[in-house]
Amino acid sequence: MHPRLRRLGFSFVVLVAVAGLLELGCRLGPWQASTTSVYRTGFTGCWFREAEGTVTLCEEDTGRFGPQTFPAEVGEACRVMFLGGSSVRLPGHRGWPERATLGAVPVEVVNLGVPGATSLATTLRGQDALRYHPDVLVVYEGHNDLAQWSFGAPDEVVQRDQRIARWVLWAQGSALVRTTTWLLQGVTSTGKREAAEGLRVAAAVVRVDQQPAIAAELRENFTALVRAAGEVPVIQVVPISNSGKSPLATVVDVDLERGRLVDERVLLAFRLLEAGDAAAALAGADLALAEDRTHAGAWWVRARALQAAGRGPEAVEAYGQARRYDAIPLRSTPEIDDAVRAVPAAEVVDLPALLAEAGGLVPDALFSDMVHFSAAGHDALARVLSERIQPRCAERLAARRR
Repeated sequence: MHPRLRRLGFSFVVLVAVAGLLELGCRLGPWQASTTSVYRTGFTGCWFREAEGTVTLCEEDTGRFGPQTFPAEVGEACRVMFLGGSSVRLPGHRGWPERATLGAVPVEVVNLGVPGATSLATTLRGQDALRYHPDVLVVYEGHNDLAQWSFGAPDEVVQRDQRIARWVLWAQGSALVRTTTWLLQGVTSTGKREAAEGLRVAAAVVRVDQQPAIAAELRENFTALVRAAGEVPVIQVVPISNSGKSPLATVVDVDLERGRLVDERVLLAFRLLEAGDAAAALAGADLALAEDRTHAGAWWVRARALQAAGRGPEAVEAYGQARRYDAIPLRSTPEIDDAVRAVPAAEVVDLPALLAEAGGLVPDALFSDMVHFSAAGHDALARVLSERIQPRCAERLAARRR
């Protein structure tokens, strides 16, 4: 090679290296990761404010959902506190918590639901709320621990994911990475898609790996709440999800060429399902899963085909797999549901079992989206929960009068 070409090549390599180091320093230098306590709860500041005998949820926690107030002193009615996220409290809704308390026993509803609340945030708020003397606690949560990246996971998992997120976010906006991709793979749209796909996979796979740890942490958090509650009954509700909605994102766990083949098979299977050929759709989904067992879309198509074929129990299992491998997990997974069921000393209300129709599937009509309820859903939850709340309140009021 001509000496001048060697010098040019060496200069180019040095230039790229220097540019990379400069960009790395500029991007990662100012990055300040959240503290673990904020990262894991999703909330900062206080839980409650008191003024003139009235308690108000801190405004920074409720935001556009408006202030929620209740008297500091307990009245003659049974005080029932509802804890959880947006499935418990949405703006402008007189939802299932308010309807679930209708009955012969007078009930005071204190809705402490805060959108986005994780199991840890719910537990901490519930522990603080005990000083306002609830007669019954009702807890509905399980979706947000997954949806909020890794809230509720052990510290070492949180720290690992912060490091991974740091690199992924840097790489997604890095001019150096884009330039290198252009040099190595060319300027074709295919090359750009492959680079983006690799980054998306790197970011999303973490959630699948950490689901068991998140489920274990959720169980520990709610167990701590039950212990802190002491003699106050805790009704722990197993969450339900709209399995009829397809997964938001799929991680391809094979090389990109095979990944495209799997995607094509899933799309063909879905079209067969739409055409009413459940048997062919099931066969197509099984072919895709033979290539990639973690393909959320393939599991979902398989579940829909099984449901159409009247094979309910198998469809329930397949829907669970689709939720498990959804790369943007807004819905609870089987691990999360089992963790809620395993909370010791709590009265567990197993909604997936109680609201399931023939075949074990919860009707899609109960939902307005993936996790929030329609009017029919609010009515169904209220009906189930009132049967649990009214007897508990009767017992607590009788004990209070003694």
